Amino acid sequence: MILFVLGSLTEDEAASGHVIAYPKGSAASVVGRYEGHSFSGLEPGFHRGLPSRALTFRIGLGEPVQIARMPDPAQAAAAHHAFVGGLHSASALVAHPGRGSGVGIDVSPLVARRLFGLPGGQLGSLVVDLADLVGCDLARELNERLATAGSWPARFGVLDRLLGRLVARTRATEPPPEVIEAWRFTLARGGRTTVGEVADHVSWSRRHLGTRFGQELGLSPKTAIRVIRFERTCALLLGGATSLAAVAVAAGYYDQAHLNRDFVHLAGCTPLAWLGEEMYDPPREEFPFVQDEPLSTGAS
Repeated sequence: MILFVLGSLTEDEAASGHVIAYPKGSAASVVGRYEGHSFSGLEPGFHRGLPSRALTFRIGLGEPVQIARMPDPAQAAAAHHAFVGGLHSASALVAHPGRGSGVGIDVSPLVARRLFGLPGGQLGSLVVDLADLVGCDLARELNERLATAGSWPARFGVLDRLLGRLVARTRATEPPPEVIEAWRFTLARGGRTTVGEVADHVSWSRRHLGTRFGQELGLSPKTAIRVIRFERTCALLLGGATSLAAVAVAAGYYDQAHLNRDFVHLAGCTPLAWLGEEMYDPPREEFPFVQDEPLSTGAS
């Protein structure tokens, strides 16, 4: 799979692979980056939607996205042209017919209030159709304009304008500064921390931290730490780490067995099985984790 960073890029060059662009205007205050993908000519299959630090904001270009298994098994399978998912601690399973095209939008849970008018905690482990969050008219306009845009630069321009409009119309308070700092601290440590350390860092009790953190992010502090550490583990594995034992040490696990248990819980498979899937999974094979860069929080 080819990775393109948007620049002087022709449409033929971007017909397959991945295209990354960074938002402009007011959209840049809530969006970390855009990622366009397109693939075809493959056998039908599945893609694992792994837990991560970002909300899952996806828009399909053409056919709706078929989510065969939700992060919360209590939520029924569904198909969406555009959807938003909260932070989650179990993988989703997305079916593809051997072809597909769409856009992923990196959004921190801390800007959910500014973008969607509700705290990220209300989206925790759920997948919600975009129309239910922003209204049918705006969701329809977004899908129609993306579908008729003739190039990736044009599509990203559509996103800049419409997401900027959404930010302008939404009036919401910021999350508590202690929650913002607790999240920043957890990301900065790569998950190599404890709930006690995070609570001490923001001068809150563990109980109060757990309540407010969950309201804004949709995960408990303990689970968020596991997800961030898991995300770091995936980065190390994709980066060609020499052994699982070395990855366990670098990511902050007690040992390799601890890494394996956590990975199976969060991904639904072993690390080696996941790496095997990566070779045949174009929807998931993306950039070498720029996720070590913090997503925009909308707060300075």
